[in-house]
Amino acid sequence: AVAGRVAAAVQRDGLAAVIYAADDADRANILGFGSVERITPPGAVPSVANVGLELFPAARGRGVGTAFVRALLHLSAHVDVDQVEVGTMQDNAAMRSVARKLGLSETLEIKYSPAGNGEIVADVMYLNIQRDLFSNVGSNLTFGEQINWVQ
Repeated sequence: AVAGRVAAAVQRDGLAAVIYAADDADRANILGFGSVERITPPGAVPSVANVGLELFPAARGRGVGTAFVRALLHLSAHVDVDQVEVGTMQDNAAMRSVARKLGLSETLEIKYSPAGNGEIVADVMYLNIQRDLFSNVGSNLTFGEQINWVQ
């Protein structure tokens, strides 16, 4: 079982959800952070948001990544976009394993930074994510300054 605290800030305009996780045993120990952010300009059709996260070394290999991505996909329902995607690099075996556990379909596709600087930010994409599958994540997620979750 993974237990921890997650703080969430969901912007009122629905453009982003940001969460961080802290270990219940040591609340000063931040395990990682993540966000759901719109990556297309306002008015773009379809509008797209990207799920991104970083787990710190202390969190890896403990099931935190799976719980964290599941929570982010749950929060993505509150981001006003048409589509949500997740991307990673082919050599990121841990993230690819998390995506498989969550039933996401993998596509080999190069994704460039929306900053337009030519930087490759992913070469494996998980597109057309069915967010409704994550609306009940089997965790206690409630919105406010802090939300508790137990996986």
